[in-house]
Amino acid sequence: PSAICLLVWLLMAFLFALRPEDVAHGRITWRDISFFPDGGVDLKVQPGKSRGQPRPVTVFSVPPHAGSVLNLRKYLLALASRSFPDGKVEYDAPVIIHLSTFRKGSPISTSTLSKRLRELFSKATGRPAPHLLSAYSLRRGGATTYYNKGVAPVRPHHLLGHVHFNTTAKY
Repeated sequence: PSAICLLVWLLMAFLFALRPEDVAHGRITWRDISFFPDGGVDLKVQPGKSRGQPRPVTVFSVPPHAGSVLNLRKYLLALASRSFPDGKVEYDAPVIIHLSTFRKGSPISTSTLSKRLRELFSKATGRPAPHLLSAYSLRRGGATTYYNKGVAPVRPHHLLGHVHFNTTAKY
């Protein structure tokens, strides 16, 4: 159970910083992942640009041995070995890609990501996923959770990377 909670938290945190179009356009690359000798992993997210200015970088750090079932380092290394069978990682290649033969190597669309999120939800909970579950709904849900927990509004504003606070307030 704790490993499932960690997986859901990590996925929500990662997707909360991303916009759906950042996934669809492959803006998260292998250069954004750092592996440490102790087994820890850092995921750096700098989604898109806002009016020509880079958005703030968000770093998600996963300590070594964060969960008995979820080993992010092992998962990412396995993903890299499937993405680059010759062992030569292209650091500018997108991370969230298709691994099937039909679209191998191309960034995953937001609809495909949403479909996979619903499948993951169903497998983890044993019940059907809400039909509106998507990367965007997780992003909005993350912002709402911050608000409901009484976190200062500036925190989700920075995480979401909005230029104007009014945009964040709509969430």
